[in-house]
Order: sequence, then C-alpha cells, then structure tokens
Amino acid sequence: VEPCEDLRKGYALLGNVLGGQGKLWVLPIIRLLTFSSQPIVEVKSMARKLSKSGTARRKQLLELRKLSPDVYVRLRPKVETGGHADGDAVEKWLDGWTHDTISLADRHDTTRYTFPTRVLGPEVSQDDVDRIVLPPLMQSFLTFEGTDVMLFAYGQTGTGKTHTMFGPIPKLVSDTFEPDWGLLPRIVYQTHAHIENNTETTIFHLHASALEFFQGQVCD
Repeated sequence: VEPCEDLRKGYALLGNVLGGQGKLWVLPIIRLLTFSSQPIVEVKSMARKLSKSGTARRKQLLELRKLSPDVYVRLRPKVETGGHADGDAVEKWLDGWTHDTISLADRHDTTRYTFPTRVLGPEVSQDDVDRIVLPPLMQSFLTFEGTDVMLFAYGQTGTGKTHTMFGPIPKLVSDTFEPDWGLLPRIVYQTHAHIENNTETTIFHLHASALEFFQGQVCD
C-alpha cells in the first residue's frame, strides 16, 4: 500500500510542478518511482526544486530522468504457426529498429521511439541477454552494501516474457547450468555461486519467496 501511495503522491507532485504537463511524463515518472533504486524521498526533493522557467525546468527534468532504470526491448522471432503465430496488423506494426530505437508505423506515419537502453533482436540468445542485462544488476545485488533490484518483464501474451525470464520450463529442474535458462534461474545460479565462493569469509542468510498473478488469481 505504501509504495502505491508514494507513487500517487509523487506523480501528483511532479504533475503540479510541471504546470499541468504531467500527462506527457507518465511513463518516465512511473518508471522512475517504481523501479529506480533512488529513494522516493530524494526524488520528491528534486521535484520540489524544479524551476518554473522553461529552459531551466527542461534541464532539471533531464537530470531527474537520469534516475530512471535501463529499459531493454527484446524482439521475438517471427512465428508462422501455432497459438502465438503472428496475426494481421490492425493499428500499429513494427517498422524497424536499431540497437537503441524502435519504430512503429500506422496508416499515416511512423513513430521512432528512443527510450530503449538496448534493443535485443530476434537473433539474440539467452546467453546474450544474460551478458547484456544481468551484470550491473547482479553487481548491485551481490555487493556487501547491496541495493534492492527489480527486474520487470512487460508485454502482451505471446511476446516471449516467460521465455526471457524462465526459459523452457522442463529445463528448470536441471541441477546443472542450462544454456536455455532465462534470467531468473541464471540469477539463482549466480547467487549460489557467489555464496559458495565466499563462505570462508562471510556468513550468508538467503530467503526467497515467489508470487504468481495469473488471470486474477494469486499463487504463493
């Protein structure tokens, strides 16, 4: 409840500071307050200091957005058959991408989005995703002055969230490393490896829990 309340208050605060322009900043602000490791109190403090003059305010907004997290976009390979096969485009469709941009087209125009930290194309393997995404997160998590880390996958049904986060479900029961593993089993594997390599100098206490939200139901 408290994080949600902080999110609402923080957004309302920033919306007021921006002089009614809050709607334009919904995505970066929500990303900032939800996933940044920066304390929300500090974010609010920075927001209160935003100048109301146009140029200064824009510069300070850019500084504020630096607290937002990395965003990775992974493109699923094209599927011709089965339940997740590609359908006909309705309103928007993928028009192209570079290593850090995505372009979506509609009947009238093409919009180029520059928010991705990195775009991972259809040819990218599970090992590539690990190498690109995990090192800074694991470094923050495993240091003795460690920080909380959130890794959040978002996308519609069939876009590859489960594959990216878990990998093939049958491979999850393996006691040895599997190249097809997704990010979560790799995180567990790397965490245990770190513990085993430091047991002579450090006592570790490891606690894990998991919740699944699926079709309005919660599984513990």
